[in-house]
Amino acid sequence: KAKKAAIEAVPEGLPVEKLQKPEEQMKEVLVRVEEPALPQPPEEKPAPQQPTHEIVKVSSPIMGRHGFISVKDVEGDGMIIGSKAEGLLLSQGDIVYVALRKGTAVKEGDKFNIFTTTDKVKHPVTEKPIGFLTDIIGALEVTKVEKDGVITARIEKSYKEISKGARLKSYEPPIQEVMVKKTEKTVDGLVIASIEDKVSLAENDIVYLDKGKHGGLEVGNIMNIFRPIIKMHDPMSKDKKTTITFPPIELGRLIIIRVEDETSTAFITKSRQVIYRGDRVRTAE
Repeated sequence: KAKKAAIEAVPEGLPVEKLQKPEEQMKEVLVRVEEPALPQPPEEKPAPQQPTHEIVKVSSPIMGRHGFISVKDVEGDGMIIGSKAEGLLLSQGDIVYVALRKGTAVKEGDKFNIFTTTDKVKHPVTEKPIGFLTDIIGALEVTKVEKDGVITARIEKSYKEISKGARLKSYEPPIQEVMVKKTEKTVDGLVIASIEDKVSLAENDIVYLDKGKHGGLEVGNIMNIFRPIIKMHDPMSKDKKTTITFPPIELGRLIIIRVEDETSTAFITKSRQVIYRGDRVRTAE
């Protein structure tokens, strides 16, 4: 009754505040706890890109006929001794008969390069013999091996006319592309020969140099071709000792496609003027 009386004693019109239970008060208290930020993994930096190498794709049909100069004459593994068709000159598609050096293993499908060797190549300045020029003139594939020793083959590729007596050597696929490789040091040399003693040389021709592995050259090296500096008397000077020096004549560029110990084979990739035997070469920077 006392409780009821207390409630009734509240004057009319005054606001009545509702008391909350302790449990409800606790529910309304929100405690915000900020969690520390998790450490982020370090941002991965993209790996540095490796420098790309220039690929020189050679499409000249004579590239497979690159050849090389060797100190000794290349004897080879055999030779063409006859043909199915009559005629002195042979070419791609002809059926031929070959003889191989004793002990040379052979079976159907084996391939051989066909080559000839020229007389000794002489240095254009010193006139000293350098070696023998081996000219790759084609390739053949063995089609049949008879029990009596007769070996039949088909000429798969010919870069020029092939005659009976042409020699055979182990097969090397023709060069299709060469990766450019920077030289570590300056190498100077000379053009000493060309295929079939061609006199006037230009872009897409094959030439041979008087520098090789021992001289510091590697396959893929780029070299500039130039003609030496020319000096002449100054016609406007009274002093006869006064001379005018002309800069070297830039002729073109080449790339090394094969190296021997003392010589190398190169492919002319660019020519500005006619190039001759005896012209100079120097590795490009």
